[in-house]
Amino acid sequence: MIALDTNVVVRFLVRDDEKQSQIAFKRFQKAENEPSGFMGCHSRV
Repeated sequence: MIALDTNVVVRFLVRDDEKQSQIAFKRFQKAENEPSGFMGCHSRV
């Protein structure tokens, strides 16, 4: 099982850092091929 946390999702959507964005994109590609996954959506105030 692959897990995607909020930071990976933000990097994927915002694309503010090219290197981190590519890593996030690869994580999403890997997650598409996994039979199950988890996306953490925790917030800190």
